[in-house]
Amino acid sequence: MKIQSIGRGSTLALFLTLSVLALTVAAQQTSSLVVSGLQGQAKVIQVQGRNYVDIDGLARLTKGSISFDGNQIVLTLPGSGANAPAQAALQAEAQASPQAPAWN
Repeated sequence: MKIQSIGRGSTLALFLTLSVLALTVAAQQTSSLVVSGLQGQAKVIQVQGRNYVDIDGLARLTKGSISFDGNQIVLTLPGSGANAPAQAALQAEAQASPQAPAWN
């Protein structure tokens, strides 16, 4: 008897979980993000009135790249100057050393 009640409880819990998931999926609205001047689009999901953009699609759309740093996702866009500090350091080193090639 005890085993049957555990089985029924598990079945009921599974049914309730699936019902909540179905309602959550039904509450999501899907649309797309278009950036002026760029070709393509990225998927957008709206959940409880908030919009969430597919980061992979956004990177593809903007010709950017994604990297991971611990628990952060870093989106680097072309021309964003993300490498500017490294380039400035190389230029300073090149100017300080007469044997190093000039960086332009």
